[in-house]
Amino acid sequence: MPKKELKGIQGWLLVYVIFLFFRLLLNIFIFITLFDLRLLVAIEVILIGIALTSIFMKSSYTKIINIGYWVVSVLLTIIANLDVISSGVIDDRAYGAGAVIGSIAMSTVWILYFVYSKRVKDTFKTKPKRSKK
Repeated sequence: MPKKELKGIQGWLLVYVIFLFFRLLLNIFIFITLFDLRLLVAIEVILIGIALTSIFMKSSYTKIINIGYWVVSVLLTIIANLDVISSGVIDDRAYGAGAVIGSIAMSTVWILYFVYSKRVKDTFKTKPKRSKK
């Protein structure tokens, strides 16, 4: 019996799309309300938009785009919390280290999903190159 292909935006991939959509809305809200982090948030909003667009267009680059998004997201979180992390002082801003650890954990989960998921592999197959004759 042939194996069933897991294709389309369903299952955990659907959960991921919904999660990214809410993350996009949250970042737009943060962009509107926080003035000191606008550049970092704007970069994240643009990257989320690119990641979601690649998914809906079923681009063969979706896997690398989304993995790249999560790597950049961790870097942006570190940059946003650099002053808190480098001070080493535990005060009301101590959430900075937790934000970085949470970002690393979440990124690791989604990166592993994109690396090992059969649905991602089947949905975003690389297109065969045309031979020139």
